Order: sequence, then C-alpha cells, then structure tokens
Amino acid sequence: MRSYCPVLIGRAEELRVLTSALSAVREGTGGSVFLLGEPGIGKSRLAEECVDAARAAGLRILRGHCGPLGAATPFRPLVEAVSSQLRTGHVPRSPGLHPYRATLGRLFPELRVPGTPAPADLVEVCEALLRLLAAFGEESEGSETGDAGAGTSKADGALLVLEDLHDADRETLAVVEYLVNHLHGVRVLLVATLRSEPGAAADLVGRVTRRRAGTVLELDPLGSAEVADIAARCLAAAGPGGVPAAVAEYVERYGAGNPYLVEELLSDLLDAGLLRATSQGWRTAGKPQVTVPRSIVEAHARRLDRLDSGSRDLLRTAALLGHRFSLPALQTVTGLADPDLFGRVHVAIDAGFVLPDSAAPDWYSFRHALTAEAVRATLLPGEQAALARRAVGALEAADPALPDERCHLAAALSRIAGNPRAAARYYAEAGRRALADGATETAVALLEHAHDNVPPAERAAVDAALIEALIEADHLDRALTLMDTAEYSAGIATGRRIALHSQIAWISAMAGRRPEAAAQLATARRLWAGSGDADGEGDGNGDSDGDSGSELTPPPELLLAEAYCVFLQGDGDAAQRRTEAERFARLAAAEAERRSSPVMVCLASQLSALLAREQGFDVANRILERILAVAEANDLPLWRAEAMVCIAGNDFMSTGSGHLLEQARDISFQTGSVSRGLVMENGLALHAVLAADHERAGEILARCRAGTIQVRGLGDERYPVLVAAMSAAHRGLRAAMDRELAVFAEHDDPSPLVPLKLGLCRAFCALLEEDRSLALAELDALDTWLDANPSPFYLAGRHGLRPLLMTLEGRWTRDRYEQAASGPGARLRWNAQFLHLADAVLLGREGRAEAAAAAVDTAVAAAAPFPMARALGLRLVGEAAVADGWGEPDRWLRTAEEYFHARDVHPVAGRCRALLRQAGVRVAQRRDSSEQIPAVLRERGVTVREYQVFALLPGRPTNKDIARWLVISPRTVEKHVASLIIKAGQADRTNLCAYAAELARGGARQG
Repeated sequence: MRSYCPVLIGRAEELRVLTSALSAVREGTGGSVFLLGEPGIGKSRLAEECVDAARAAGLRILRGHCGPLGAATPFRPLVEAVSSQLRTGHVPRSPGLHPYRATLGRLFPELRVPGTPAPADLVEVCEALLRLLAAFGEESEGSETGDAGAGTSKADGALLVLEDLHDADRETLAVVEYLVNHLHGVRVLLVATLRSEPGAAADLVGRVTRRRAGTVLELDPLGSAEVADIAARCLAAAGPGGVPAAVAEYVERYGAGNPYLVEELLSDLLDAGLLRATSQGWRTAGKPQVTVPRSIVEAHARRLDRLDSGSRDLLRTAALLGHRFSLPALQTVTGLADPDLFGRVHVAIDAGFVLPDSAAPDWYSFRHALTAEAVRATLLPGEQAALARRAVGALEAADPALPDERCHLAAALSRIAGNPRAAARYYAEAGRRALADGATETAVALLEHAHDNVPPAERAAVDAALIEALIEADHLDRALTLMDTAEYSAGIATGRRIALHSQIAWISAMAGRRPEAAAQLATARRLWAGSGDADGEGDGNGDSDGDSGSELTPPPELLLAEAYCVFLQGDGDAAQRRTEAERFARLAAAEAERRSSPVMVCLASQLSALLAREQGFDVANRILERILAVAEANDLPLWRAEAMVCIAGNDFMSTGSGHLLEQARDISFQTGSVSRGLVMENGLALHAVLAADHERAGEILARCRAGTIQVRGLGDERYPVLVAAMSAAHRGLRAAMDRELAVFAEHDDPSPLVPLKLGLCRAFCALLEEDRSLALAELDALDTWLDANPSPFYLAGRHGLRPLLMTLEGRWTRDRYEQAASGPGARLRWNAQFLHLADAVLLGREGRAEAAAAAVDTAVAAAAPFPMARALGLRLVGEAAVADGWGEPDRWLRTAEEYFHARDVHPVAGRCRALLRQAGVRVAQRRDSSEQIPAVLRERGVTVREYQVFALLPGRPTNKDIARWLVISPRTVEKHVASLIIKAGQADRTNLCAYAAELARGGARQG
C-alpha cells in the first residue's frame, strides 16, 4: 500500500521565492533558481508546485530530465524540454532566431535547415537556445503559422525546468551557465534541481552563488512538526492525535526530516501490517524496529515480492538502466513483445514504482532516484553482473553499431558486469562520436572514462582521441599533462604526435601563450627530426602516404605552427618575421595540397592571405579566392564562409563599405557558422563606430557580447569589448572608454589587438579632448609596438592618422609623407582621408594654395562614410589653414563646430569657435546644454538626451510614458535607459529609478 502526502509541507519560503520569480518573468525580468538537496528532500515536489503556479499564470512550460544515460548525449535534457513544445506544433518564428536556425536544426528536426554542416560551436548553441527560449516566452501559440494574433494571446513568459542537473552532460551545464548569465532581460525562468553532492553541477552552482547570478535554495530537512504533519496527511488522520505516538516517533527518528523517507517508512509499516486502520483510528501491532536506510531496501524487496516474477525482473532490469529509462532500450534488453512489455510496465506503475514521463514519450522514471537504487540493491552483486552481461549482449545483437545512447548504456552496463575493457571500448566509441558531433566537453568526459577503464598498455588509441578532444575543448594544460605520459609517447604514431604538438603550438601562439607555443613547437621539431620521414610518415594522421617526395618536407601542421610562431612571437625585425612567416605558410599550403589535405590547405592559405596584405589587398584576395575554390571542390561550406568573411573584411578596409560584411554575415549564419557570423557582426560594429552610427553599433555589440565566442584566429572574445571602448572614445567619453579597456585588460596574455586600443581608442579620445600631445604619445607607442610585433590591423593609425598629426606638428617632411603614402595601408579609405589632409597641409606650407584646397576636397570625398573623422579632419586642417593663410578655414571650422556641438563634444566645438575668432570670424556664443547635467553623471558620459530620460525616472514611469512626454519612440527610450544603467553603474531599471530619485532629492537639498 502506497502512502503519499497530498500537499507540500514546510517549504513556504522556497515557494515564495519561486512565486516571486514567476511574477518577475511576467513583468519582463527572467532569472534562475537552483533547488539543491539530498535525494527525497522535496526538490522535485517543489519544482512541480512551481510548474502548477506557472501554468496557472499563463507561462509556457518546458521540462527536461537529466540522467546517467543522458550524459552520453549532449544537450539531452534541453532537447527534451524544447521538444515537448515543438511536438505540439508550436515552432517560434521570431526574426531573432533567423541566424541560429541552422544551429538549432542540428538539435531539433522541426527546425532543420537542409544542407547544414556540423558541428556547431558550443556557445553558438548556447546563444541559439537562449534566443529560442526567449521566443517561447514571447510568442503566442499561433506564431508557428506566422499569425501570432489568430485568436490566441501572447505568452506571459516561459518556465524551463531541468531536473536532476547533477546527471547532466557537460554541454548542458555550459548552456545552463550561459542562460544564468543572460536571462535577466528575457521572459524566462530557469528552475533546476540537483543533489548536494560534489560534481560539475555543484561547481556551477558554486559559481552562481559567488557571482550572485541566480538564486540557490538549499533544502534543509524538515522539523519535527512538519514531519508529523506529513505523517498525518499521508494517513488522512483527522487531527494531531490521529497518528499513533510510536509511529510519529519512528518516522521522526528514521525519516531524518526527508519527506520521501517518511512516506516510504509509512508505506513499509502499512505493507508489513504493523500499522492498521480501525474504526477507532490508526493502531499499531507492535513497535517498529526497522533501521534506515536498509529499511527502504527491505521495503522495496517486500513490495517486489508481491509482484509476479515477470514484472519483478523487468523492474530490476530497468533499475540497472538508471533512474530514467527509455522503453525501446528496455524492450531490447528484455526481449519482450509489446503486449508483455506494456502489461508489465502497467503493473510497475500501479505498484507505485515508476511513472510515465509526460514530457518525453517512450520514457519512464522511477518514482524517485532512491527507488531505483533500492530496487537495484535487491540484486546480489553477482546477479547484477549477470543481468548486465545479458543486457549488453542483447543490445549488441539488436544493432552491433549501438546507435544513439546505447553505446554509452553498453559502457555503463559493462562496468557493472565487471568487464572494464569492454566498458573502455564503448566509452571510447561514444567519445569519438561526441567529438565528431562537436560536443567536446562530453567527448572529454567519455574518453576519460575510457582512459580510466582500459589497462595502461592499451591506452594509446584512447589517449590520442582524448588529447584531440582536450585540445578542441581548449583544455590545453590537461592535454599537455597527458602528452607527457609514457603511454602516449610509446603508443601514438609519430606523425600523429607531430600534428598534435603542432596544433597546440599554433593555438598557443594565437592565444599569446608564448612559453607553451615555443615548447610545443620545439617538441614537434624534435619528433620530425627523429622520425625518418623518408618513410612517408607525416601526413598528420600517423599514416604513410607512400610518397617519397615528402622526404625533406615537414608535415603541413608543423609548417603552419612555424609560421604562426614566427609571426606572432618571434624575435627581430617585424618585416623580416612577416616575410619568414609568409614563406612557412606558403610551404604548408603546398605540402597540404600535395598530401590531399584540403582543410590544411585552407588553414595555411588563410594565414598567407593575412600576411599578403603587406603586398597589397588584391594579392590577399587572390589567395582567398583560392580558398573558395578548394572549399567548393571539397564540399567545405564552413571554409567557404571563412573565405567570404576574409574577403569582406578586406573590402571594408579598402572601400569603407559594410555591404560585403553584411553579405558574409548572412552566408555564415545560413551555413550554420554562427561564430564566423559573429566575427562579421564585430566587423559591422566597428564599421558603425567609424561611420559614427553609435546607436547601431550598440545594437550589434549587444548581440556580439551575448553570443560571441573565442574564434581561433587573431581576434578573440575581447574584440567586442574593444569596439565598445572605441564607440566611447569616438564620442569623447573617456570614463566609459576606460571602463571597457579595464575589462579588456583583465586578460593577462598579450593581445594582437593592442594597436586598436592605442590608436582607435586612446588616441582618438585624446583628440576629442583637444589633447594632441597625448594623442601623439599614444600613436608613438603604437608605432613602437608595431616595430616589434607584426599586426594585421591597418586602420589603427600608423598608416593614416599618425602621418597627419606628425605633419601638423612639423615632424614630417614631404619625403617622409611620400614614403607613407606609397604603402599598401595608404590605399585604404579610412587612412586615405588623413593622408590627403597631410598632403594638403604640406602643400599649403609650400605655398600651393589651390592644390592644398583640392587635396582637402579629395580628403572630404574619401571621408564620406566617416562623418566624425571627416569633421575632426576639418578641424585639424582648418587650424593649419588659418596659420598658413590658405583655403577656406572658416567654412571647414564652422562645419566641424556644428557637428561636434550637436554631439556634445564640447572641447572640439569650443576650439573650433576659438580658431574662427582667431581668423577674424564673428562667432555667436552657444549655451552649453550639458550644464544642466549633474557633475556625477556628466563625468560618466551621460548625454543631454539621456539626462532628459533620467530626469523623469524618479516617478518610475513606463518607457511608453516617457516616449509620449518626450515625443520619441519607446524603442529609443529603451536604448537610453539601457545606456544609463551602464553609465550610472546600476544593476537594472529598478535600481536606476531609485538612484534617479536619490539624486533628485540630493539636488533639492542642495538647492
């Protein structure tokens, strides 16, 4: 007889927190709550209460369950949760999902895009799932037809419940952490349950706690009164005296405040006949003497004994498969026909052992994890091993390939069966599959299981795959530790070792990890020198290609590592290093082509194209077109997208147009390469900054900073941080720029992005502060850095802005200018505008007034895409024209003054007015509208327009109200509020309103 408590007892505070979080979601603020505790403490029951409350509030419900078997399949609980909605026909059509359809299609057949390559980058999946959840929280049930208003109401948000997170795969945990960090502005609440035991999930919760990024509720044991209440309700007792004293004492003593144990203990008493219902109430037949936890096992054993032998065997087999199990897997292992299988499952359900999973068809779960453990404990170790061996045999007989999760299931069963070699074989195969699918963290975990189960003498093949997975997962230190073992050195072919060490070398070089790069390159060189590659070994896979033409040529991986190390961290003259790196890259591409390795051809050619810019961007583009041809011929869609990305970047620098950037971004998203699409998004953000469209730059950066990942190239996740700093610098907002640069500086490793920091950030900000000496100091530092470090960045200042300032200062003559104007960087439109102005200054000093004025006109035409730089150039050349008496300085300075005054860049606007007066031009006095802004806000870069919004916030109006009062759009108000939150250093809109009210009260007292 089963005994259940019909209501939740003793969790009022936890339920209040969950209810409050649900209310916040309906108001537009998402979040996360983690329910932590021992098995049976009430985590799932509390999550169920949250689901009921969310359903009543109109939220969309998504539920997924983690389990030991699910750890073999990346994203399994998330796929389960989302699929529960997709199966109903609700397929969100939000425009924001468009770039991520290809990525989502890898997980959900309903969203599949034909021809999509695999795998996707992990953070691409994280961002894609975040946006999908956001769409579920916003869209109506009718949105799958494109008619969101077809008789349905808009969703009030979404609740994502993930149970048993302690059993989740590493990729799911990565997504969960990403969601925790980005749900604040999304109408989604994440509720996850997990045991309070060591593991990756507990580590995640620890990070959440330290950062205060989410809410963690650790469920403590219930008190005596609450345990008594559970007992009374389980027994449907009429009053507090309804439970016999001996029973109340027993469940309090042995139940340990655990609701599940209390229920199980009562069920055991009922089943044993020690507790009976009489006309006078509940009566005991003797004092209970059972102990915990053995009592739970014995209780389940007695309940199992009352079942028929077939149902009993089915339950014990299911318990070996885990807390949750799929019906097809259970059928394969048991060999039962449908009628017998379903009949026995129904018996198990009626007996209270298992429950059907409403969110996942064909899946069932034991009523509690303790239930599965107790059922399994009724088997002797020898019985478990024999049953596990039979189960593995059945799985292999059904399909020797062991598809889906069955490979991992076979591994787990082999461990139970006492066959570690077989377990290692299955774990290794499951790990290789995960790595091929791009699930690097899951691959690492599975291959580590294989490593631990296989004897040392047989580890070579496993270790090769594990090292590759560790490298792909960016766990270089762990990969290096494994590569130091004797098993690795003795068991992996030399060619494969050369390739692995070379790969780590170039990755380390790109990441600025100089010692690791040098050490790995040295190891690869040593292996190559001692390999006797005249035998033909060295194709990068440890296999001989039989071609004696490779006798004197290192493998392409080693050549590419040489190229990157010389280019990024070699010694000596930067130009010589560039030339040497280009030679290595060309050799690597040629050797890769000879060995029929198209991916290596593309990798090496990509570096060649980057280096060839020094010879001219047309030369670089010819190499990129070669990559396109190789990609097309070998069906490499991601490399086609990569080549398009590089061509678009070259076109942007050459013409100042963002057209090809947008095209390359769209192609990248269409092919599922969100990482490359985000690289283009970063490029478009930079283009928007140079075009002085800071609102658009902010929108793009919001996407980039939420979804960008470290791209294995010369840029990384710091790029959007740096572009945000540029945006502040190009508006003269030093405090905002410094905050972003502080984030940039948090990375200890050196970055090739330094030229952008010095030139496009600090130098420009100094010029907008009218501090030309500081700007030149920054540009001189840039020039010194570039002398020692080759760089792919041609817009930072060396080829344009610095020549202009050096000419204005009289430090450059015509000869030095001509030398700068003859380089490849001079032909880029951003640089050309400054070089034409430098030419104009020199011509003016040479007394060639007409030619000087014509050069200014040419500069203005070149600067057409860059309005701020154009105005700054006019201000700089205007001063020279006033001093040397040529051109139309009054017109140029008025144009510049109008531009900078309208944008609240007062130092430059004021200097323009002073120069006009110096030239004898009458200038009307302008009132500085920024005077109304409190100093504390003005110092943080708050603009007049933002302050108009800020001044209305003390009353906590809605964005629509503010938009109506200021006659602007609600979207514009939203952007101003978002900017104010950052500049004022507040956590959210609520805190910003409180800060505005506090500042207003302070102002009133001062007045």
